[in-house]
Amino acid sequence: MKPTYEPVGGDRTSEREESGFAESSPKRSGCLVFGLEPTRRQFLVQAAQSAGWDAVECGEEQIAAGPRMFEGQHLIIFDLETPDGSTAVPLQTSTERAARQPGILLVLCGNEGNVAEEIWARQLGVWLYLPGAVDNVDLTEVFEEAMRLDEERQASRSSTASPSTANGKETSPSRSRPR
Repeated sequence: MKPTYEPVGGDRTSEREESGFAESSPKRSGCLVFGLEPTRRQFLVQAAQSAGWDAVECGEEQIAAGPRMFEGQHLIIFDLETPDGSTAVPLQTSTERAARQPGILLVLCGNEGNVAEEIWARQLGVWLYLPGAVDNVDLTEVFEEAMRLDEERQASRSSTASPSTANGKETSPSRSRPR
């Protein structure tokens, strides 16, 4: 028996989706969810939104949008699972493009038992590979952990990129001299 996927909280189609996300303005969400099966995509979007992500559902029309779509994203989820257990080829190409973008956490929901797919995912350096994980599993905690990790990475980048301050004034060990 094939599991059913019920989106929590009803249908949440955003204005960006209705207006054609691939051609939308430079505003980007923090999370993109790609998949060929609409009900599974909605299930993943709901879990990501429950974890605090501004998640946008991306269907077949957005899959071909190209790497510029990944700019400014922090988490990208690809649902590669197919009814016959093979890997969805259009998603495979997009996954490889996303893996080349710096600073993105990639989550792949794959086909349970597909060893070649798991090896491929690990070679790409994905943050998390979840074989068969969408089947009636609450992934909110997983996406909460991704949020925590992303916040730590952002804090680390901003602390190493900006000079330290003391009392609102810029300080630098090489510039401050005792008087």
